Amino acid sequence: MNIHPFLVHFPIALLVFYALFEFASAWCAGVRGAAWVERMKASLLGAGVAFGAIAAVFGALREESLESLGAPESLHSLMETHASFAILTLAVFLIPAAAYAVSWYTESGHVHGAIRRAARIVMRAPVRISLAAAGLILILITGALGAAIAHGPQTDVFVSFIYDIFIR
Repeated sequence: MNIHPFLVHFPIALLVFYALFEFASAWCAGVRGAAWVERMKASLLGAGVAFGAIAAVFGALREESLESLGAPESLHSLMETHASFAILTLAVFLIPAAAYAVSWYTESGHVHGAIRRAARIVMRAPVRISLAAAGLILILITGALGAAIAHGPQTDVFVSFIYDIFIR
């Protein structure tokens, strides 16, 4: 049973909402009540990365099952590219997730040195916004490649465009 398509929509939604909150909070800098926004962003981000990792595991299991059934090489190549972009997407979002975690532990005095300095750099608004934008672009590419797997490379103009860039 392939539950990857069912699972993958949760991290997509969580990470997209995180990015939108990141953009909005940068745009509305200085607005009262920012502490709850920071907690919301960190929660969306952490849950999105965790659910994304789970979806990635089930995607890898699905890929293995299709390979054992003798899937064509073109499909294997497409699935490998999709998986690579999915992992890259998670890695990009993991950076600010780790920085949020480190910043929380830093407040309690448990984190020192280079890790603390690196987290401070990532927590700067331009870095967080850049990572959120890069993550959104990677979600679009990963999703288009997933759509090409599920529905074919000619599903729509965007899917065809992404397929032509990364597969052909």
